[in-house]
Amino acid sequence: MGQLNLEYLDLTGVKLSSVPPEHLTDLGTALKKLRVLRLSNCGMSVDSAVQITASTTGNPEIPSLALDLSSNDLGTKGGVALAAVLKRATNLTNLNLASNSLRSKGRFHLNIYVI
Repeated sequence: MGQLNLEYLDLTGVKLSSVPPEHLTDLGTALKKLRVLRLSNCGMSVDSAVQITASTTGNPEIPSLALDLSSNDLGTKGGVALAAVLKRATNLTNLNLASNSLRSKGRFHLNIYVI
């Protein structure tokens, strides 16, 4: 995949449940000018959410990023997995994880690494 010059990408409601996680990694590395990525209510798996988060928040060519992963039902497993990725995030300015059923353990892990 070549480089895309998008600064804002809104895929809210687009079902990504059948997209292999590695394809989302390709997307994240191709979006060098990205500033806002909205993936709300996309039916993403935990693996997909982790892949796209890692490829965008750890990309030194993206200086700042607002990431919306709300309403994907990532659950506690997702909260724990995302926390491990977010501790290495260098460019994340805004993160929306609302309505993901994170529960106490998932929120605890996110609090450790994000706050």
